[in-house]
Amino acid sequence: MTIPKEFADAVLLLGIGAVLFSILILSSKKESSSSNRVALVILLFGCIRFIGILMRSTVHLHGIPVYLFFDIKLFFVDGILIYWFSSTLLDKNFNWRFMWPHLLPIPFIMITAVYPLFTIPLHELNKLYFSHAFAQESNAYETNYIQNTLISIIVFHNGFYLFLSFKKLKQYRSVIKNQFSSLSKINLNWLLKLLITWFCLLWIPLAIMSFSLIDHSFDYLGIRNLFVICIVSITIYFGYHATLQKYQLVESGDIKNNNKAKKSFKENEEEQLEGLASTFRVLESYMTEYKPFLDPELSLGELAKRVNIKPHLLSMVINRKFESNFFDFINQYRIKEVCKELKSTSDPIMIIAYRCGFNSKSTFNAVFKKFTNMTPTAFRKQKSH
Repeated sequence: MTIPKEFADAVLLLGIGAVLFSILILSSKKESSSSNRVALVILLFGCIRFIGILMRSTVHLHGIPVYLFFDIKLFFVDGILIYWFSSTLLDKNFNWRFMWPHLLPIPFIMITAVYPLFTIPLHELNKLYFSHAFAQESNAYETNYIQNTLISIIVFHNGFYLFLSFKKLKQYRSVIKNQFSSLSKINLNWLLKLLITWFCLLWIPLAIMSFSLIDHSFDYLGIRNLFVICIVSITIYFGYHATLQKYQLVESGDIKNNNKAKKSFKENEEEQLEGLASTFRVLESYMTEYKPFLDPELSLGELAKRVNIKPHLLSMVINRKFESNFFDFINQYRIKEVCKELKSTSDPIMIIAYRCGFNSKSTFNAVFKKFTNMTPTAFRKQKSH
């Protein structure tokens, strides 16, 4: 079933409105973080792209054939911007100096877009544009060798930056597990879904290219409209979450400090084992007596202040003595407290969970199943017999 052009155009209009609204919300935020600035650039590029696609679809751009050459080349910046966005999550003091080299290929690419304007007469450019537009409208569009090569380069270029973004996100998720006890609001599951969806979308241009070589009568317009709808949807999805998300919860410096501490420990392992054992006893006693895990917002830094232990040393104690990360360490105590209350009270399960420090139903269910190998309901039924 072919997706009507009118429907795709309506989605484009919706996308332009939604993205402009997200830009307005982000611009009005008091904090001006690196993540917010990169998100604004991503949304701005998206809006420009949607307007351009809509103009090409509804208006004959006579006299502006340059857009024919710029259109596809704009996709070169997508991967770089997403990578920048992922990089800002790991550093409060994000250093732009290390990011600008990633833009070095862009001027060369844009020069290739402008070059035809100085080598081909304007009337020939307009003829080329109308020929291109007519081929698309009549569903007789065919790609050539140069376009196929360009599409392949764009796909693999974005694929490379997608891989780098995955690595940054994985590093971020690893770090927050060692610093926070509640992750539901900060684990960026939405960004992971966006990266996976983007990876899937990368195959659509390759599919169009492949089918155009095999079958010249394939439904180019239908696939093109589907691709446009997907791009609009994913941009709206990004804008929605970018306006709500709190960023920069960790610093790359924290990772370096932890690595230095681990290296120092290995060099003086025997001397420090006794110190770790002492710290372990202090921590265990504090957890049992004061129950800090009941605070749903408890972090490694906050707990370190309460027990008067340096954060990197506290992290090392948890990693080595408890063989766990901070997230699992705190939630083990929460689950033990939940189990006690499930046995001794008839209160609703989620009331007990919230009382014991959880602030997310999905996180509670996943953690409970991990540590007890059963659901909270099954646990309560088992203990009642």
